[in-house]
This record gives sequence, structure tokens and C-alpha cells, in this order.
Amino acid sequence: MNLIKNASADRPTGIWNEPQPSNTQKTKGFQLLLFIGTALYVLLTTGCDKDKKDNINFNRARNKKWQNISAKPDPVWINPVNEKSYSELILFYQEAFPCVLDDYAIYYPDGTTVSFNGTNRCDPAQPEKNPTGTYTFDKATDSLILTVPLEVPGLPPTINVIRSKVLELTNDKMVLRFKQVLPISNTLHTITYTYKAIP
Repeated sequence: MNLIKNASADRPTGIWNEPQPSNTQKTKGFQLLLFIGTALYVLLTTGCDKDKKDNINFNRARNKKWQNISAKPDPVWINPVNEKSYSELILFYQEAFPCVLDDYAIYYPDGTTVSFNGTNRCDPAQPEKNPTGTYTFDKATDSLILTVPLEVPGLPPTINVIRSKVLELTNDKMVLRFKQVLPISNTLHTITYTYKAIP
């Protein structure tokens, strides 16, 4: 088909000779394209953003008994006593200090926190609970800041300030990460602690 047959300088023929859309039709078409483009933009930038994270609501953690069920060090911790490596510190506690496995902590609404010794005490003379500490929660960085007194027999009392990142917090699970110098080896590790809420 010859598209330029009988064409003139003013008006080509063939498929170019179809009626042209009016200004109203052009405006409606543009509005439709604009609407579709906006809808796609909203879907792509918000609705499907898998990396978007809601802020942690620390109220979920209050007045519950939190028990440590996992402690993963990075890098892997090597016990200098026997050169055994641990990617899960709970396994070390099970071998060396099983008496701490049923310990738990409570965060009270007034900003105080107490860690309790479970029924399996490392020393029968241990009290039921340890000295009261305090905590604050930084919403801007999802960080839990603990100030905890540490009393070890034979050593002067000290105050530990621990700033941990709250990675996850549900009604029955809390995951924290912070840097810690591990005893025995005196090595620095980033440890991810997982806690469960117990009855």
C-alpha cells in the first residue's frame, strides 16, 4: 500500500488521513496516562517496598519474663581453655554453666529492669533477683540502653552500660545485637541474642 498516494503538501493521505483527536480527547488521554503513571509510582515506591521497616514498639517487651535461648557470636568464639569453637554460646553455657539457662529478665514500665536467677542456681546462696538496673529505649535508632550494676564476689561493684540494637520484637520473641568482650578469652565479639517470653 502506498501511504503517500495522492498526498499533498498540506494533508497526507493513507493512514495519516485518519481523523485527528480533539483537544478534549488529548486532555483525557493525558490525564489517563498521568493517573496510570502516578499509580505505578506509588505501587513501586511504597506498596512493594520489602525493605521498609516499622519502628519497634518496645511496649511489647514490658512486664514479661525474657529468657535467653540463643547467643550467636561474630566472629565465632574460641574457648582458650580447650580450643573448642562455638558459633552458639548457649552450647557453651550448657556445658560450663547450665545453672544460668533458666535465668530471665523483666523490663518494668517505670524504666527499671531486674534479672532473676532461675530455680537452678549456680550457688545456693544466690538471691532470687539481682540488683535493679535501668533502661531506656531510643525510638529513632531502635536501641535499648541498659544500665546494670554488676556485683561479683571479691571484686568492687561496677556499672555496665550496654547499648543494643533491637532487631526484632514480637509478643513472644526479642532479638538484640551488641558488642561484648567475652570472659575467659577477653575477645570482642558482636553477639546476636534471642530471647523468648516465658510464662
